[in-house]
Amino acid sequence: YMFVHIDFIHILLNMFFLYWFGQIFLRYFNAKNLGSLYVLGGFAVAVLYILAFNSIPYYIDMGSVPMIGASASTTAIMFAAAFYNPKAEVNLFFAWRIKIIYIAIFIFILDFISLGDTSNPGGHVAHIGGAILGYIFARQYQKGKDITRWVSRIIDWGANLFKPKPPKMKVKSKRKESDYEYNE
Repeated sequence: YMFVHIDFIHILLNMFFLYWFGQIFLRYFNAKNLGSLYVLGGFAVAVLYILAFNSIPYYIDMGSVPMIGASASTTAIMFAAAFYNPKAEVNLFFAWRIKIIYIAIFIFILDFISLGDTSNPGGHVAHIGGAILGYIFARQYQKGKDITRWVSRIIDWGANLFKPKPPKMKVKSKRKESDYEYNE
């Protein structure tokens, strides 16, 4: 679900956030962390989504609500960058310098207020779940713990399945004498 979108604007906005906050994220972490947090954010929020829409009466009454988009993953990356270095600033609309922590908190508040909105209930749950995971990632990383390490190992294992193995070379010597005799 985290690689599927409803329309062009949906994917455009998610990829804009991924690019923008991904660049900030990569100042502090590596590309492997980025990919692993993206995947972990998608899976963790999928679990949260399933729990919310199968246990909270308000969401159960909505019936079938699709789970589509990269919002959870991109929000996890945004919050990881924002809470890892809350003093980091960006230019907003090429005019104002603003700390990314304020952007993240503003988006979180908007999503929290919009939880009752019936136009995109799954999206708001996903954003909040991604925000929580990004926050947890940043705090654990500051303590020296990388919660995405196991995801990186699984991704590496999967990638290595399809990597061609170099052929083993056998060197056959046509010499009759030993190395010692040859060197003499």
